[in-house]
Parts: sequence; structure tokens; C-alpha cells
Amino acid sequence: MTTYSKMHTFKPAPDRQFVILSAGNLATTQEVMNHIQRDLDYPNGNANLANVRYLFEAAEYVGRISLEVQQEHGAALSSSGVSGEITLLIGGQIQGQPHGLMMIYPQGNYITASEETPYLQIGESKYGKPALDRIAKPSLTLAEGAQLALVSLDATC
Repeated sequence: MTTYSKMHTFKPAPDRQFVILSAGNLATTQEVMNHIQRDLDYPNGNANLANVRYLFEAAEYVGRISLEVQQEHGAALSSSGVSGEITLLIGGQIQGQPHGLMMIYPQGNYITASEETPYLQIGESKYGKPALDRIAKPSLTLAEGAQLALVSLDATC
């Protein structure tokens, strides 16, 4: 059995850190992550995680790559009855700005976690989501949040 990480970390410069979580088609996810890494290794003046100024610009950049990859392979995949869609969470911080969390939809657009919904969930959510809906709030300690995440994860299995 082979396993693949659904968590990808990027620290493209000393002033920034990003974590991307993925759900959906593995091949699409791997190609998107490869494009992100290529853009960091061989910058060409276009946006990449090392030069975006805001977290929302990072979400736009990753969403654009995701959509391009999905569109490139969409017809071939759908003719085989396979979905190439992925949903991503990007979290991180750029120095001098607040940390943040955004969910990037398969269509390339994104939403931001808020005071009312201090979490975002991708993948299978029908079982673990009620615990998050009832208990999650910004005032939870890190330990309480970790416990809640484990309860939610356990309810999903």
C-alpha cells in the first residue's frame, strides 16, 4: 500500500510560511504542487508564493494554477468517468500581516475563515462537521482546538 501526504508546506522566503491541504484527485494535486514548486525554483517575474504581498493573493495564485491544471485534463478525465477536481485549504502568514486560512474551490475561487466559521473543511465532512459547528469558536485554546479536530476526525472515520 502506498500513501501520499495531503499536506504540503512551503517556506519560500524567511518572511512567509504556507501550508496547503488537499482533497480530491491525486494526479491533479501532484501537478498543482509541482507547478508551485517550479515557479519558486525558476521565477519568471510572475506571481509565486515568494512574491505575493497578501495571503489572498497566494490563494488567487494557487486557485489559478489548480483551475488551469483541471481544465488541461478535464475532457480526457470526464470521458473516462473520472473527476479531476481538487479542493484546497491554504493557510499561512506573511510577516507583518495576520495569519489566515482560505478554502480554494475546484473553480479557482476561494473563501476565508471568519469569526462565525473559524474553520474550513475539505474532503468527507458529513460526519465530523456537526461537532465543529457546535463547538468551534475563535476563543478555543490550541489544546482545545486539537482535541476538537481529533473528535471531528474520529467521527468521520
